[in-house]
Formats: sequence, C-alpha cells, structure tokens
Amino acid sequence: MESLLSPVLAAVALSFMSFSWLFLGTSMGFILSTLLVLSTRIPNARRGARSGAWDRATSGIRTFLRTPKLRGVIALNLVVAAAGSIVIVNTVTYVRDELGGTQSAVAWMLAASGTGSLVAALTLPRVLDRIAERTVMLTGAAALSVATITAAGLTAAGIITWAGTAILWLLIGTGMAMIVTPTGRILRGSVEPTRLPQVFAAQFSLSHLAWLMTYPIAGWLGTTMGLSVTWSALAVLAVAGAAAARFLWPRAMHAAPSTQRRRRFDRAHRSPRPRPGTPRCTRGPRPARIAPRVWLAEGDSMSEASESISSALTVVQVALEYIGTVAFAISGAVAAGRKKMDLVGVVVLACIVSVGGGTIRDLLLGATPVFWVSNPTFVLVGAVTALIVVPLSRTRALDLLQQFRIVQVSDAAGMALFVVVGTNVAIAAGADPIAAAIVGVIAGVAGGIIRDILANEVPDVLRGGQFYVTAALAGALVYVLLLGFDLDEIVVFWVPIVIILAIRIASVLLGWGVPTFRYGAPPTGPISTRDRDV
Repeated sequence: MESLLSPVLAAVALSFMSFSWLFLGTSMGFILSTLLVLSTRIPNARRGARSGAWDRATSGIRTFLRTPKLRGVIALNLVVAAAGSIVIVNTVTYVRDELGGTQSAVAWMLAASGTGSLVAALTLPRVLDRIAERTVMLTGAAALSVATITAAGLTAAGIITWAGTAILWLLIGTGMAMIVTPTGRILRGSVEPTRLPQVFAAQFSLSHLAWLMTYPIAGWLGTTMGLSVTWSALAVLAVAGAAAARFLWPRAMHAAPSTQRRRRFDRAHRSPRPRPGTPRCTRGPRPARIAPRVWLAEGDSMSEASESISSALTVVQVALEYIGTVAFAISGAVAAGRKKMDLVGVVVLACIVSVGGGTIRDLLLGATPVFWVSNPTFVLVGAVTALIVVPLSRTRALDLLQQFRIVQVSDAAGMALFVVVGTNVAIAAGADPIAAAIVGVIAGVAGGIIRDILANEVPDVLRGGQFYVTAALAGALVYVLLLGFDLDEIVVFWVPIVIILAIRIASVLLGWGVPTFRYGAPPTGPISTRDRDV
C-alpha cells in the first residue's frame, strides 16, 4: 500500500507546498515511525528453534533461494526498482529541465504514475481470481521493460513531450502494481503460516536491496552522463530481471496455491444455508451488460482550446486523451470483428472512431485543415491499437476488459474530457454558448455514431435506454454555465467532467437510463421501470 499511495500523496502535497517542506515532513514521518516501532510489543512472541542472530536474519532469504517461484520474485523486485527509479528519482529533473514544467507539473506527473498504480491495484484482486499470479506479474514485468526501453529511446532521439511522458509514467505505475500487488499472495501460498514473518521480512530486505542498486544509477548517472544513458542502463536491468523471472519461475509452477488455500478457507468457513422459509437477502436483478461505447479523440486542439488552463492540468488532460483514444479504438476494432471485417476494415473502423467526432467538430467550426491532418498522432494510435486487438482476440484479454467494464469506464472518462474540451474549442471560436454545448456533445458522440453506421447497426446513442447523450449534454451545459461565474479554472474544468463521469458510470454499472419509446402492439409481459412506454 505504501508503494502505491506514495506517488499520489507526494503529488497532492507538492500541489500546495515546496520540495523542502515535503522532505521535512517525510523526515518527521520517519522519526515518528521509528518511535512507534520501538514502542511496539509483539504479543505471544515465541523464540524459534534457531536462536542465532545469523540464522534468524537469513532464514527468510534461504527460503527464497530454495523456492523457485520466490526466486522469480527476487528478479521481479529488480524490474520494479529499475523502472520505479525513473519515476521516483528522475521525475523532478526531467519535468523541470527537459519539459520546462513547474513544481505543480512535477506533482501531476507523479500523480499519473500513482493513478496507474491505484487503478491496477483496485482491479487486480478480481483478475487474480481467474488468472494465475505468474501470468499477471510477468505481464507487469514486460510492461515495465517496454516502458523503460521506450523512455530511453525517446530521450536519446530528443522526442520530449508532455503526453508521451505522462503515458510512460502511467504505464510504469500500472506495471509496478501488477508485480507488487500479487507478491503477498505468492508469499502466503509458498510457506507455512509460522514462517510468514521471516519470508515477509526477507521480501522487504531483498526488494530494498534492489532499490539500493537502482537509486544510485538513476541519481549518479543521471547527473554525470545524462538521462538517456541512465535510462538505458535501467532498461537493461529491467529486461534482465524480467527474463530471469521467467526462467527462474517455471511455467509448471504457475498455479496459485494462495488462491487455492483461500478457496479452501472460504469453503471451511462458509455461512450455513438458511432454513426453509427463512427470507434471503438478494441483490436484485443484475443489469444487462452494456456494449462498449465509442467517442473521439481531440488531437492538438487541446492546446489551442485550453490556454487559460494551467500546464499541470494539461498533462492530465493529454494523458486522458490517449487513454480514451485507445479505448475508443478497441471498441471500433471489436465492432469490426463482430462483423467479420478483414484487417483493413478493422484498422479503418478503429481510426474513424478515434478521429470522427473531432473531424465533424472542426468542420462545423470552419477550422480547416482538421486537427488530424496537421497532427496524425491519434490516427496512428488508433491504427496501432487495432493491430494489437486482432491477436488479442484469440486470448481472454478482451473478454476480461469487457467483463470488468474497464473499456466502458475508460470511454466514460474520455467522453467526459472530450465533451468539455470540444465545448471550449467552440467557445474559443466565437460560437454561441448553447451552440458550443451542442458542438461539444457532437465531438463526444459522433465517432460512435459513424462506427455503428459503417457496421450496419442502429447507433448506440439512439437505442438502449441509457444515459449517453444525456450525460454529455448535461456536462456541456454545466461547463457553459460555470464560465459565466468568477470561479477558479480548475473548478470550471473538472466539475463538468465529474458530472459526466458520474452519470455515465451509473448508467453502465447500475443500468440507469431514459425511458424507452415503444409504438405498436403492446408488450405481452410485465413492463420494467427501465423499459416502460413513453
């Protein structure tokens, strides 16, 4: 938990205090922690059979070296430390010297990494019930290896952008959580309960030993030889650690004893069945699964429309843009697959979903050439995502994304951002406030309409009885209304986004929506509240 929350807490603290005060507060926290540890007594503590200091200190480490899967954890600790050192040690220097950002921008970049960690940590418990820990942790190691290699390559080539950095930091945070979160399950499933203290103590020592190796590399090499050389060295360590983990942790041992033990515990402590006639508590009818919705990416109009918004917020906005673009492209590729299109059709449909709404928005406002002509980044992101989706369709990855509603929630975040930015673009172009709100709604939902028409389907925005256009219109109108007040720009930008998110997520997860219009023969069965006639 400490490794997951630390970047977020540091980002929040740096938004209202300087680095010196942050370091002072951290030092005071260390002193307080030391006093609490010294004043703690372990109840019912018993001395083990081995009383020698060396035996007690090395007992857990010897267990690690004897157990194949724990040897893999040692290697994965090196991967986490190599990638994490880039974020923890070099973020301040990179953001302030290379990107020219402020202290607040440093905070938001750290928050990008922390957000990836938190989202992954909250999602993984349900994923680990269906996928082995080895698969999840090695996938996280692969993600960290790719992130470090990409960071080193972009820095060496001189390609330094806010959006690219935010995406890499987000990926690093996600990959770290994919390794750190399942580690406790691996430790508990590898030894008897009486040996857990030694094993957890060994994991603490070994993981910090890895950090002790990578911190000086990130700090000393970064100041003497530059970030490109430093990150290349850390990338080599990350790749070596990932390869070693795959070799040391055999595939034959990928089963999760911790999960099996927990299931046996659940069966042993399961609540007794109620007696006949006893009322049961039920959750009610489960809402039907809602197919992924698609909106569009805005492109370089972000900087043109948001000059009044601070650079720190722009980092988060651009990061969300790319996340939403990937989610939209996945939806387009999945729709193409359901219609059995060829590879060209999959790529075309995914790209149209990514840029369709923004194209219509720019044409309505007379902003030519449209954004993707001068900045084709989002078209490339859509195409690459479609090419990745095709081989993933042969695995369970897409099914898991839809099962846990990850694509839908990402779509909701992207749509919320793009509606507000689209409204801002229209206002900056001189449009009437009401017309600007309509343009913002079009920018958010037009991509999905084009996708469904090309797939020969009734557009999702016109059916299903859900809060879709309603959420977009509500957020756009709130944004226009707040512009008339003398409020902080952070409030003006984020309040409409939160409103759209809340409405969309409630519709996706709870099945809320607008009444469905029915004309013709009356229904024969009972009418639910959601599907009542208008």
